[in-house]
Amino acid sequence: MDTKVMRLAITIAARSLKRRRFRSALTLIGVAVGMSTVVALTAVALGAREAAVGVLTQTTDFMVMPRGGSEFQAELPESLVKHIRLYPEVEMAGPVLSQMLYLEKEPAWAMGVTDESADITRLSLVEGRRVEERGEIVVGYTLAQDLGVKVGDVLRLSVSPDEPGTPMKVVGILEPTGGVTDMAVYLSLSELQEMVGKKGKISMIMIRLKDPRLADQFKARVEERYPDLEVYDTKQIAENVGRVLDMMNSLILAIGGISLLVGGLGVMNTTMVSVLERTREIGVMKAIGAKRSHILTIFLMESFILGMMGGVIGVLGGAALAKLASTLIPKMVGFPLPAKLTWWLIVSPILFAGLLGVVAGFYPSWRGASVRPMEAIRYE
Repeated sequence: MDTKVMRLAITIAARSLKRRRFRSALTLIGVAVGMSTVVALTAVALGAREAAVGVLTQTTDFMVMPRGGSEFQAELPESLVKHIRLYPEVEMAGPVLSQMLYLEKEPAWAMGVTDESADITRLSLVEGRRVEERGEIVVGYTLAQDLGVKVGDVLRLSVSPDEPGTPMKVVGILEPTGGVTDMAVYLSLSELQEMVGKKGKISMIMIRLKDPRLADQFKARVEERYPDLEVYDTKQIAENVGRVLDMMNSLILAIGGISLLVGGLGVMNTTMVSVLERTREIGVMKAIGAKRSHILTIFLMESFILGMMGGVIGVLGGAALAKLASTLIPKMVGFPLPAKLTWWLIVSPILFAGLLGVVAGFYPSWRGASVRPMEAIRYE
């Protein structure tokens, strides 16, 4: 199509939308609400998936936990670690206590570890060193960034946000992993046990086997000897969690699709009203030589601009909602939940919103472009 016609269509469409600001604003809101819902829910779902899968795949090969229990429940006796180490398949076994605490009143996933469990987790430091004595902590990368923490800083770690907490010196900062460990705090197992009043108790035992092919044999022997325990293959758990969260993401997109349908109907309605109000104008343009394709382009450009602007506002609103959710949800449920915004989650909704505007506005635009010049001029 001629670039002059396209520039003219953009100019006329922009002026028309500017003249009908209130109606255009309502249509924009309709599209933006749908887009912001999709973006926010998808960002939170992606963050939850990455956090859940990341923490499982990045920490250890296997975990021994109470059957049917949660990793935040300290139900295992620490003395059990000695018995697990005796199995010939085990290369290393280390105790871990997981608890939700507050670092400078911000939720943090506290991990009480020993030297052996720290070796098994295989988490690298971007700076500093590991915990070597009481009163020291290693902070996850994202948490350190959020709090502006540097190695050598002294922060307060508390069981609840209302308590003054215990001063702890930051001796290291973890490399970013993209998982929940980025919001974690590592400290001495014995010190965490004292802080939460669970001396001699742990949440899980992390295992590294001498040979991965011994996994089934090890799992069967442990569960036969200890019926109340279960050996978890973290990679298998990660795959299962990923599948469940993918299903949730599909449901989220379906919900967002309904919102977008409502926004599309708003664009169609606005375009239809615009065509009816400007029927005489269409007749005049046709009378002086405008083609059907020119009229169609003008009204489709209006719909496209409405959709694109709604998409941009929706992405900005969705990003803000996702950030708000990642801040409020951890405070309500006590578990870090980062929101993940990817480039395709920013670009795709905007392009889709523009396409939605074109599709929704096609019928009324085509109908307006098909009006005969004399009928349009006589239209009241």
